[in-house]
Formats: sequence, structure tokens, C-alpha cells
Amino acid sequence: MGRNKDFNIRRLVDVEQVVTTRIHVASWYEASLRASRCYASQMSGSDGRIFDLFRRWMYRYDLYTRAVPPFNDEQVERDLFAGIDEEPNATGT
Repeated sequence: MGRNKDFNIRRLVDVEQVVTTRIHVASWYEASLRASRCYASQMSGSDGRIFDLFRRWMYRYDLYTRAVPPFNDEQVERDLFAGIDEEPNATGT
């Protein structure tokens, strides 16, 4: 996949990842699109009005998987930094 044929989508779908955080980012769509264009070789060449409307709908949320602490069927988070109230101490904990 991609212009360079260096992106293996099968490898991504072979690993099950649970979405633990969902952030609404539609307000930043244009900035995100500009940043994505820096990686043009990883994108398909599809453009056009219909595709743009679909892309806006598809990318209105950023989805993340939390590894630490483990996710135990909790409610999906809406803030990556919720519950982080203090800076780490000198030992990094």
C-alpha cells in the first residue's frame, strides 16, 4: 500500500487492538490534513469532493490504545491526560 508499496496493512489488522481513548478532532481537520501531506508516499492518490467529505467523516476522531496501565473494560476515555495531576519525581515515577 502507498506509492512506495512499503506499508503493510495486513500486519496492522492481524493484531487486535482495543480502542481505549477516543478524541474528537474534527475542528483540527485542515491542520491534520496538511500534516498528513508531509507523508504523501504513505497515502493513496484519491482526491475529489466526495472523497474529501468521506475523509472528513472518517477522521473526525483520533483513536488510541492504552498499554499502561492495562485497560480493563473501562469506559472509553475522552482525554489523554485525565488523571495526570503531578509531574514525575526525580526517579521518573
